[in-house]
Amino acid sequence: REYVSRNLTFERATDRLEGVLEQAFLRVLGKRVRTERDPERWAEVYDANLRRELRYRSYRFDPNWSRYWEPRELVKILRNHGVRRVLDVGSGAVHPVIFALNGFEVTALDCSPETVRVGKEIASKHGVGDRITWRQGFAEDLPFKDSTFDAVVQTHLWEHLHEPERAVAEGVRVLRPTGILVGAVPLGTHHFSPLHLRTYSVRDVEELCRPFGEILELRTIGEPLCDPSVILVVVRKCG
Repeated sequence: REYVSRNLTFERATDRLEGVLEQAFLRVLGKRVRTERDPERWAEVYDANLRRELRYRSYRFDPNWSRYWEPRELVKILRNHGVRRVLDVGSGAVHPVIFALNGFEVTALDCSPETVRVGKEIASKHGVGDRITWRQGFAEDLPFKDSTFDAVVQTHLWEHLHEPERAVAEGVRVLRPTGILVGAVPLGTHHFSPLHLRTYSVRDVEELCRPFGEILELRTIGEPLCDPSVILVVVRKCG
């Protein structure tokens, strides 16, 4: 009785119900992503997902949220490589703001118009609206000239794509000579979502990236005090 009264609280019950409803919602969206090849339809899916996140998990749209450990790890890598201009592909609404707050000149691209709109609002609220250029577009066909950026970030993107190799190739194309591409994907089934089209092992990531440049780093990382849950790769453009 003591265990039940301590653990079966209203808050815990609603959290569990939200999790069940979230998975059902994402399964519906996931079916559309798996069967639909038109990128414009993908944008509709991710618009719907963003609206749900804003309604039920608004705390995730705060760039100071303590659990944003992963973009802070990326900031260290970018600084170590002397990066100034960053392209964040499949950016979401928050990571570009974190990069801008750390002094980088950021271009953020996402397929979701809603994400771009919300990202602009967050950037303005935190005083970095002038440091971020927002674009709506697709990872497989970047609307930028060759050799434009010091670094391209593609995190939690490849698992959503039908052809991730096209996104990597496009990312490398817009890098300046010796620029770096930083990628990250969930390790195996960690952070699984019905919107994911595939899972990755370390070897899978190596095979995806090796044709496009020199792999400088390939390792697993995780939230402090937790097991590794993400595969991180840094690729340097050659030539």
